[in-house]
Parts: sequence; structure tokens; C-alpha cells
Amino acid sequence: PKRLSSFLSREFNFRGKSSVFQTACAAGNYALGEAYEKIKCGQESIMVAGGIDSFNRSCYSVFYRLGGMTYDTCRPFDEDRSGMVVGEGAGILIIENKEHAEARGATIYATIKGVGYSCDAHHPVAPHPEGLGAVLAIDEALKESGLLPEEIDLISAHGTGTNANDVQEYKALNRVFDSNLKGIPILTSKANLGHCMGAASAIESIISILAIRDSVIPPSINTKSIDSSFGEICILKEPSKRPINNVLNNAFGFGGNICSLIIGR
Repeated sequence: PKRLSSFLSREFNFRGKSSVFQTACAAGNYALGEAYEKIKCGQESIMVAGGIDSFNRSCYSVFYRLGGMTYDTCRPFDEDRSGMVVGEGAGILIIENKEHAEARGATIYATIKGVGYSCDAHHPVAPHPEGLGAVLAIDEALKESGLLPEEIDLISAHGTGTNANDVQEYKALNRVFDSNLKGIPILTSKANLGHCMGAASAIESIISILAIRDSVIPPSINTKSIDSSFGEICILKEPSKRPINNVLNNAFGFGGNICSLIIGR
């Protein structure tokens, strides 16, 4: 993994900071958050950031041995969910300040408004059962963005379809958004694409950006009957045309690594 960023630097003659985040399934958001912070504090004007992960036997074997794999389909937040499906992919974005983007005539798709990091300090591979780390990251992202919970129009959930992850993510969202949660659509892209590990949250950030650009929420497939313990959460089975101004994108990784991004119009 450490060769990835150095390879890109050589290939494209990038001479700024080059680093790889090995924060498991939260790595894509970590990279985007780091780029955002470097630009915000004036250290850089433009950065290339994102996530990449390829399918391999060891990854499949680890999740199988942990009991996290489903034998059929990934069904996040469904009462009959049985686990995740391993995927592979890459998601790369250009992050830059507004002045730099305008000077080169770039199309500006969206803005990173806030980022929140945390470690739930609980277990090497299991999330905190009450979602305490997720609450910390989401609250930090909201605070930095200056937005209220009710100003979030879409939640891109980590949504792996495993029992432990879905329970803790719901508890965290319910604690942060309270009664507003039932009115905010929750997007579960891993049902459509599989869990792309270190690339997952970067890909989901791109999906969030396209939802903002096109004012369309893509459907979340496979979830047929929402777990009754999750209350009245909103998961759309069909595309929905509506204005999307602010999206919360959650990413949770092994070791309790958590990063939440708020991306806005």
C-alpha cells in the first residue's frame, strides 16, 4: 500500500506531500479529510485524494472467518441482513481551494464543509455497540460545518449489512439526529457495489457529490423490510428527484477508525 502514493507522484510528477492512510474501511474519507485540512490551512492549493483497494483471497478469507460475509446479498438495515459482500474499486477526487479552481476554469461540483475523526477505542474489529465513536465523528463534522442536524438532506451510511455495524450506526444516527432522522433518506451504496474496503468511502463521497449535482438520490437495493428496532428510518427503493444541499458520509474501519465528511452544494 505504501507504494501507491509514490507511484502516482512519479507518474504525474507530483512533488507535494505524499502519504497513504491505512485506516482500513475509513481510509478514503481520511484521505479526503486530510486534503481538505491541508488546503483549508493554506499549506496546499490543490491535492489529489481518494481510496483504492483490489479484491484478493486474503481479504475475502478474513471477513469469512470473522463471520461478516453473506451467502446471498448485502441488505443493510434489513431485518434479515446476513453480512457484507466484498468488492473492489477506486475513487479519486481533485480537492482544491475555490480561487485555484476558478483560475484554471475547473467545474466545481461540491464543497467539503466539515470533517470529523474519532477512534471508538473499543475492539480491533468490532465497533462500539452504542456507536459512541460514530457520534463523536458526526458531531465534530457538524460543528466544523456550522450546520444543524436538520440541515442534512442525505446520509450516506457506512451500511455494511452486518448486524454489529448496522446496529451501532443506527444508534449513533438516532442519538445525533433524534426525531429528524426519520425524514432524512439513508443511502446504502454497499448493497449496490459491494464493500470496496479502503476505496469504499471515497466512492461513496463521489456518489454523494453526484447526488448534489443532479438533485437525485439513487436507490438503495436489497433492503426489503427494515429492522423494526431501527424505527422509522428512510431507505429509498427507487430514485428520488429532490434538492440535495448537504450530505453526511460516514466511514468506519477496523481498529475503531472513524471519519465522517459533510459535503455540500
